[in-house]
Amino acid sequence: MTSTNRSSPGGVGSGRLSRWTSGEGRAKTLRTKLLEEFQLCATNTSKHQVAMDDIDVEDNEEEACSPKASVEAERTLREGRYRVVRLVGHGTFGEVLKCREGSDLVAVKRVFLQKAVRSKESCYANTLDHAMREAATLRTVGEESDHVVGIRDAWHSDSVLSLALEYCSSDLRRVMDKAPLALAREPYLKRVMLDLLSGLGACHRNGIIHRDVKPSNCLVSSRGKVKMGDFGQATMKRYYEEEAKEEEDGACPTGAMTHAVSTRWYRAPELLYGSRCYDEKVDVWSLGMTLAELVRGGEPFVKGESDIDQMAKVFRTFGTPNEETWPGIANLPDYGKIIFDDFDAPPLSEHFSHQVPPSLVDFMSKFLCLNPAERWSAEELSSHGYFGEEPLACEPEDIEELLEDLDLVH
Repeated sequence: MTSTNRSSPGGVGSGRLSRWTSGEGRAKTLRTKLLEEFQLCATNTSKHQVAMDDIDVEDNEEEACSPKASVEAERTLREGRYRVVRLVGHGTFGEVLKCREGSDLVAVKRVFLQKAVRSKESCYANTLDHAMREAATLRTVGEESDHVVGIRDAWHSDSVLSLALEYCSSDLRRVMDKAPLALAREPYLKRVMLDLLSGLGACHRNGIIHRDVKPSNCLVSSRGKVKMGDFGQATMKRYYEEEAKEEEDGACPTGAMTHAVSTRWYRAPELLYGSRCYDEKVDVWSLGMTLAELVRGGEPFVKGESDIDQMAKVFRTFGTPNEETWPGIANLPDYGKIIFDDFDAPPLSEHFSHQVPPSLVDFMSKFLCLNPAERWSAEELSSHGYFGEEPLACEPEDIEELLEDLDLVH
C-alpha cells in the first residue's frame, strides 16, 4: 500500500513538517515519533492513493456548502473520494468539513500549515501536535472498539495536513444543553457509560491516555453510539516507558509528561499537583466528573475559577488528602506549596439536588478517588453491579431517537 502524501515529493518528513520536528531534547524525540506514526497511519488507513487534488464538492441543494467552504473546497479539493457537504467549523489554523465517502459521512480535519507558519511558530507547533497525536493514537487503537472515533484516512501536502475521521453528529455537551436531564435517566445513563467505558478501556489496553475526557469530547453518532473523540491531547505510554528504561532505576524520567493537560473542571488531582508521571487513571477521574455532570443535568460537578480554586473545591468536595489517605502525595511536585484547609468529605449523595440511587453513588465513587491507586480501571467499572440492576441500559436506537427528537442529527 502506498502513502498518500504524493503532493509532497520529499515524503512525510519534508518541508514544513520537517521544520516541526526541529529542535532539541524530548520535544524533538516525541515529535519525530509522532511523525513516524502519522506516516504509518497515512499508509495503513488509505484504501487507495488520495492527494489534495482528489476531492470534490457535493452538489446538493438540501445540504449546501457555506460560501467559505465552497470556495476553499473548489480551490483545493477536487474530483475523487470525498465530496464536501458543508463547513462544520474553522479557526486560524484549520477547518473541519463534513464530507461524504460513498454513502458514509466523514469529518475531514484540515490544518493549514502555511497560515500557521506565517503566524506564530508555537501556535503552529501546538496545532500540528494535536493533529499528529490524533492520527497516531487512533491508528494504534484501530478497530478494537466501536466506541472510539475511527480514522479513515490521513494525508498531507506541503501546505495542508488532513485527517478523515468518522463523522458524529453530536456530543454529550450539546445534548445536555438541549435537554439537561435527558441522559440522567438511568437507561440512557447506563448506555452512555457502557459505551464510553468500552472506548476508554480499548484506549488504555493499547497504552493510550486520552488526557482530555469531557462531555464535548464524548461524541454521539447518528446511530446512537457514544464514542471517545478528539485525541489531540492524547499520548502513548510506550514513548515514556522507552525513556524510563534508560534511567538507572527504571523510574519515570523527570518531566516525561506534561501536567498541563485536560480541561480544568475535569482535571485529576495528581495533575493539579503537577505530576508528570501519571497513568490512565487521569482519564477515569475525568470520566467520573463527566458522569456526575450528566446526573446533575449539565452542571459541572466541581467548577473552579483557577487551578488553585479547583483544588480547593475538589478538597472541599472529596476531603483534603494527606500521606495517610494518599501515600506518596508528598512527592508530587506542587504538594505543600499551598496549604489547604483540612476538609472532611461529606457523603457523595449530598452533592445532588435529587435522590440518586445508592448503586449509582457507589459506581460514581469508584471513579472519583483522590488517590489514583484506588480508582477502578475502565474494565473494572464496566463490570460494576450498577449495570445489572433494573432498569437496564437502553439500546443505541433509543439514543438515536433522542437525538432526532432534539434535532441533533445534522
